[in-house]
Amino acid sequence: MEIKNLSKSIDNVKILEDINLSIPKGIIYGIVGRNGSGKTTLFRSLASHYLLDEGEIIINQQNINEFPHLKNDFFYLDIQYQPLDGMRLKTIDNYFSLIYPLFDSDRFWSLIEEYKIGDQQFQKFSKGEQCLIIVILALCTDCSYIILDEPLDGLDVIVRKQVVDLMIDTISDQERSIILASHNLHELEKLADQVAILNNKTISTILDLTTVKMSIHKIQVAFKDSNLPQFVREAAESIISEGRVTTIIFDNYSEALKQRIIAEEPIFIEDLPLSLEDILVSKFSKEKLKGDK
Repeated sequence: MEIKNLSKSIDNVKILEDINLSIPKGIIYGIVGRNGSGKTTLFRSLASHYLLDEGEIIINQQNINEFPHLKNDFFYLDIQYQPLDGMRLKTIDNYFSLIYPLFDSDRFWSLIEEYKIGDQQFQKFSKGEQCLIIVILALCTDCSYIILDEPLDGLDVIVRKQVVDLMIDTISDQERSIILASHNLHELEKLADQVAILNNKTISTILDLTTVKMSIHKIQVAFKDSNLPQFVREAAESIISEGRVTTIIFDNYSEALKQRIIAEEPIFIEDLPLSLEDILVSKFSKEKLKGDK
């Protein structure tokens, strides 16, 4: 899927501007941004809940506005306007069979039985059961692009594993992708192949997590006089000091830089594991990332 120059305003307020993304099949694609950054507007635009002001969405080299049947290739349940409340599982099955011509009803009931989900109105299920049902529905629609907004938020460990296993099963045939928003960076880094950062109304950075971890580096170091050499300060993207111990993130860490630090005879120097949050700090070291969603 190609998203080209997508822009959207609501009540004359620009929410999204010049969004460009390429999302291949067979991956989990993460979207990260603060509350109010436009993630929900982006998802509603992709799912054709909103008309685009500008831009286009291309699937298999076809514009979905010119080939409306392609809009059925998106799965997105808007959690703000939950359409399933009041429905029992049989009604949900009938509802999705009408919306999605390729909905696999047999598989739906097989997974409902496998996960031991009872039959009651949707709003009476626990949050974890609701999330399981939504991911099961997504899996059974046969849509190529599945949009999930905070699917793991507030789930206990057991249900979270069930949902993650279902998500991985969803993309295992390499014919579908999951577009996933999450404020839990620890969860996202374990799931996502690529991450796009939504900031100031547009996509400011796209990260291939495997590639970027090869260039960004995190260390802890301590010097006798507690003062960092100037060349370290100039090379660092982020510096956090606690007493003598300093944690540093470098965007371009080389063996030459490491040897130059060692030549300063630190008390100790240690490599630390790199997280998605560290990568975001490296990319946006001047911004406070707490509270991102």
